[in-house]
Amino acid sequence: LPDFKQTIKIDKFVYGDHVLEDSPSDEYCASDDRMTLHEILLIGMGLEKKRPHLMARVDQDLLIYEAFPCPKTLPLGRLKIKFRKVHHELLQREKPPGPQEKAQTTSSKLRIFDNVSGYSGVFVCGAFPHWIFMTHRGALRFHPMSIDGPIVSFAPFDNVNCPEGFLYFNQAEDLRICVLPTHLSYDSPWPLRKVLLRSSPRFISYHPESLTYAVITSKEVENRTMPRLNNDDVEEIEYMERDDRFLFSTVDKFALQLYSSLNWEAVPNAQFELDDSEHVTSLKTLRLHSEETVSGRKGFLVVATTSIFGEEVTSRGRILIFDVIEVVPEPGKPLT
Repeated sequence: LPDFKQTIKIDKFVYGDHVLEDSPSDEYCASDDRMTLHEILLIGMGLEKKRPHLMARVDQDLLIYEAFPCPKTLPLGRLKIKFRKVHHELLQREKPPGPQEKAQTTSSKLRIFDNVSGYSGVFVCGAFPHWIFMTHRGALRFHPMSIDGPIVSFAPFDNVNCPEGFLYFNQAEDLRICVLPTHLSYDSPWPLRKVLLRSSPRFISYHPESLTYAVITSKEVENRTMPRLNNDDVEEIEYMERDDRFLFSTVDKFALQLYSSLNWEAVPNAQFELDDSEHVTSLKTLRLHSEETVSGRKGFLVVATTSIFGEEVTSRGRILIFDVIEVVPEPGKPLT
């Protein structure tokens, strides 16, 4: 601009080749009339928007390309760049409208947004709306938003009552003003939320009847015991007494804790600590026989452990079965 001088030409763009490169020849190359290019968008993404991405809607497919420099010798005034195709699993194919249904006339479905809960990218409207993010890490993230069905129109919205939010119209022509949850991280294949455990997680299992997660954690503690065999070949635990300058070795102390799936907080009084030398080898939620239910089956938490001592002591283990029951919560403490 402003003289509209051509700097790059790509033939047969609608075919969706893996690499797009400049074709400086002036010859006209006819494309397939059966494939229609509905919309095209060039946007800078990532840190300081230095990662140019080319997005296009061809028929009912979404093509995404990322630009990269090309040292190829080209005529003067041509851009020395190519575009590599970005593979994704974003579904955009819509069911054709019926005889009594009105087809959508929205021409633009790729909407640019900036600073929506601190994120920037592209929102894809349509029957399968998606968010497309790229943060300073440099990876494209695709997250569907199927909570309200098809999205007809979308726009960022920043207000005192709705800071760094967005608004959209659904298929029923209802206007929604929303914000993205800030306690979640979207720079991953799935939205993530960090839960502070203050220990190392080892196993996790979901208990659907109580809507809780059982988590096996371990924490390093000082080892002040020494297993040995007495004259009758019976295992005994000897507690070592040392002065304050003695450095004890450390062992993993395992524990079972329940976490609520509603607010991801630890359920009070729902922790079971194992013995000092007992290690957990497996955690499962199994439906076992029970007379408390009509079906005769009930979900139990099953923990398999093994006791690790020295070479002279036979390694033994046990299977612990836990029944998660509901109790009347304490006033002001709904999780108890």
